[in-house]
Amino acid sequence: MQAYGTPVKFTPGTKFERSIFGYKLLGKILEAVTGKKYYILARNLLNRLHMHDTHPSDAGYFSAIRNKYPNLVRGFSENKEGNIIINNIRHNTDDNPAAGFISNANDLIKWNLNLMTSKVVKDNFLQKMLSPQVHIKNHRWGKMTYGYGIQIDYYDGIVEYSNSGTHHGYTSSLIYYPNYHLSIVVLENISYQKSNIKRAFSVHDKIRSLVRQHIILNKRPD
Repeated sequence: MQAYGTPVKFTPGTKFERSIFGYKLLGKILEAVTGKKYYILARNLLNRLHMHDTHPSDAGYFSAIRNKYPNLVRGFSENKEGNIIINNIRHNTDDNPAAGFISNANDLIKWNLNLMTSKVVKDNFLQKMLSPQVHIKNHRWGKMTYGYGIQIDYYDGIVEYSNSGTHHGYTSSLIYYPNYHLSIVVLENISYQKSNIKRAFSVHDKIRSLVRQHIILNKRPD
C-alpha cells in the first residue's frame, strides 16, 4: 500500500518492499483501537521497559528539537549535488511510527533484550515476528527473509535479526544474534543519498562483517 484509498501494489506475502506508509498507518490504527495518542502509547511502553533515554520526537524543525533534547547530535545530509549540509527540515509526528524516535545505544540494547524475552509483545506474537513471511531478493547482504518488521538471516549458520534505516540526517542499524546474546547498534549522524544504498550503510556493514567474522572464528554459543 502506498497511500490511503489506493490498491495494494502486490498480493501480501508474494514479495517484499519496505513501506513507510504502512508503519504510519499502523500508528493510526493503534490510536483508533486504544483511544490514546501514539505518543502516550509509546511513552508508556518505553517507561515500562526502563528506556528513559528514548523519546518519540516532537513536531518542529530539528534545531528546535535539539534544544529540547541536548544530547541529540546535529544531523547532516548529502544533497543531490553531493554536498554535505546540516539537516534542519521540519519533522512531523505522524512520521514517528516509521521514523521518529530519539534514542541511544544503551537503550536500543535494552530494546533487543526486552523484545527477545517477550516483554514487548506476547511470546506467540514474537514467534510470528521472527518467522519468515517473505523472501528479500535484492538486499545488499544477499538473499534473506523478512518477518513482521524484522529482517531474518541464517547465512553461515548464524541466526541474525536486524533492521536499519535512514531519516533526514541520521542512519541507524540494530542487529541481534540470539544464540550469542549479542547486539550491534550503529548510530550515525549523517544520511547519504539512497541511490547508493551500499555506500549509505558502508560503515554499518563493515562493523557487521567484523562481528560475524569473530562469531565464525569463535563459534560457540553462550
